Amino acid sequence: MKNILVTGANGFLGKDLCEVLSGEQFNHQYQVTAITRSPVLISSSSGVKLHSIADLKSSVEWHELLKDINTIVHTAAAVHIPKNKEKELGNSFTSVNVDVTNDLALRAAAAGVKRFIFISSIKVNGEQTELSTPFTHLDTPAPQGLYAESKYLAEQKLKHICKKSGMEFVVLRPPLIYGKNVKANLLQLIKAIDSNLPLPFGRTENKRSLIAKENFIDLIETCIWHPRAAGQIFLASDDHDISTTDLIKLLSIGLNSSPILFSPNKRLLKSSLTFFGKKGLYSRVYDNLQVDISHTKRTLDWTPPFSCNDMLKYTAQYWRNQNK
Repeated sequence: MKNILVTGANGFLGKDLCEVLSGEQFNHQYQVTAITRSPVLISSSSGVKLHSIADLKSSVEWHELLKDINTIVHTAAAVHIPKNKEKELGNSFTSVNVDVTNDLALRAAAAGVKRFIFISSIKVNGEQTELSTPFTHLDTPAPQGLYAESKYLAEQKLKHICKKSGMEFVVLRPPLIYGKNVKANLLQLIKAIDSNLPLPFGRTENKRSLIAKENFIDLIETCIWHPRAAGQIFLASDDHDISTTDLIKLLSIGLNSSPILFSPNKRLLKSSLTFFGKKGLYSRVYDNLQVDISHTKRTLDWTPPFSCNDMLKYTAQYWRNQNK
């Protein structure tokens, strides 16, 4: 039995990761220690040890918690800070994404943890790609913004610690992760579609990579045991790129609704959004962000087990069932 420690265990990814690893799917081969900063813990499971730590940088409890741990999956992160709040709250990116990762990696190495899996972000590669020129694992990092820069710096510090200590690292860079209980921009899009308001996405020709939470969890589990995962940076996706228009159509099927789509003047829309400080919104809707996962598939002999189309419909259907 492998002893796995998961940080951010009450989060969008961490909660389901703990429940999957500890479930019957893997014949109870993992003993999971779930770490949260909140006293509100994930649902109880016979295979999960639950621990709440108010300050992840505290050294008080880590010595005992890391005892006999084989692998850490570090999902805890500061993610959603509005652009207009970055100057005010941007230090939380450094504190949580860099300092906590660095401190935990140092303690893990000292405790003899064998492997440290760090959930980074495709934003380390950059914000967008040219059509049919996807990001690869060999690209020179080009992070933009405090969040992406903090993830890249955390990667660098982790690799340095592992080089000195002999602990193995695995870095995973996913694009947008979606699934049940999705949050942030995709949740807002689902709500907008469900409202039956006209949406200006009638004829987008962009391509974007996404990854279903179930596919990403399957990839993480593969990285826990696979010998060739050590020392690697893996890009992640569903291996199926999709336009914003097609994304909305698939979500609409899950919502059992008929979206009202129109095609605006893109130049005027971009100028208007830029004027109101929402240029990033235009980029997320109309620009390309494609990810090449051939290195991930080849190295790990892995392919995403779930269909992007099916999981997008399921994501919207789950939200509808929870909110109707």
